[in-house]
Amino acid sequence: MKPVGNEEQKDDSVKEIIESVMEQDCPELPVLEDSSSGEPDTNGSVEIHISPDKMSVLVSFFPHLGNGKRLNTGDVVSLLSERGVDRSLVNREAIDNALWTCEEDSSSVKDVEVARGIPPRRGR
Repeated sequence: MKPVGNEEQKDDSVKEIIESVMEQDCPELPVLEDSSSGEPDTNGSVEIHISPDKMSVLVSFFPHLGNGKRLNTGDVVSLLSERGVDRSLVNREAIDNALWTCEEDSSSVKDVEVARGIPPRRGR
C-alpha cells in the first residue's frame, strides 16, 4: 500500500533523520578496566563426610572466588547441625583454623576432623 498525502512526507522525514544519525561520528566509549581477577564469582563451600559409625565428621573446605560469599564458622556449624551433628561435639577452633587457612592461601583444606562422638560404654 502506497502512502498518501501527509504520510509520504512523514516517511521521508523519518528516513532523513535515520540517515543523518547514521552519518554522524559517534564518540568512542571508554573501555572499563576489569578490576576482578578474572575468576568466576563462587561462594565458599564445604564437603561433609560422616563416618559410617557416625562417630567422626571430616570436612573439606573450599575458598570463595571473586566476589563470592566467604563461609564463616556459624555457616559450617549450621550445615553440620542440619546433617544431624550434635552442636556440643563440634570443634569450632578446628573450623576457624581451616577457614582461615583456606581463605588466606586461597586453596582447599581437606579432611579436617571437626567433630568426634563419644563411644558408648558398657553398663555395669
